This record gives sequence, structure tokens and C-alpha cells, in this order.
Amino acid sequence: MYFFKFIDHSKAKYQTIIGKNVFVGSDTQLVAPINIPDNVMIAAGTTVTKDPVSGDLVLSRTPQKSIAGFFYKFFGK
Repeated sequence: MYFFKFIDHSKAKYQTIIGKNVFVGSDTQLVAPINIPDNVMIAAGTTVTKDPVSGDLVLSRTPQKSIAGFFYKFFGK
């Protein structure tokens, strides 16, 4: 039998505030605390860590990186 002590951390949570007319694409992560004002578009797959400005398109992309021969090194083939 297991016993768990419930600790209420709800008072220590950060808030994410989303304004009106905001588009949030799929697979988007909002890292609290964050304030997204009205009229903002967030591209799919974006991790939002800073507050955008109204009218912004927010996107985070890293350049594709290919490591030659990694599959064969990893699986030893």
C-alpha cells in the first residue's frame, strides 16, 4: 500500500495570460510566466519564452542539422 502526501502548490504557480484574437499553432509550448497581448500569431511548434508585442508573429526554429553516418555509428552497422 502506498501513501502520498498531497501538497498544494497552487499558490506558487505562474500565470500565462492570453489576449483576444490570438492564434496559437499546434504543438506550441508556452513557458510561464508569459503575457500574450491581443492580435498575436504563434507558429506551430514554437516555444514561447518571452512576451511578444501586439501584432507579432512569434516563431522559433533552429536550423536543421544533419550528422553524417550517425545511424550506422549508433546501431553499429
